[in-house]
Amino acid sequence: MGADEAVTGPDKGARPVEAAAGEVVEILPALTYRVELADRRVVVAHLAPAVKRGFERLRLRDRVEVELTASDPGRGRVVKVLPRRSSGAA
Repeated sequence: MGADEAVTGPDKGARPVEAAAGEVVEILPALTYRVELADRRVVVAHLAPAVKRGFERLRLRDRVEVELTASDPGRGRVVKVLPRRSSGAA
């Protein structure tokens, strides 16, 4: 999702979101994670319900996609676990 798209909720109306890739740098209680984004910002993110359904435990240095809302850019939700980068060694 791009920054110009909107997500609608049952009672929230439309709210703009920003999606960014990042890396898990700290595991916090209650299924929350501290994620460092590609632009070096650090945000606190929780798992989106779709990720919880097919839950796979996140570990340090896992790459994830995070949606940030305009109302609080320091918080977000993990919407996708990105594939690991190959180390290049064969």
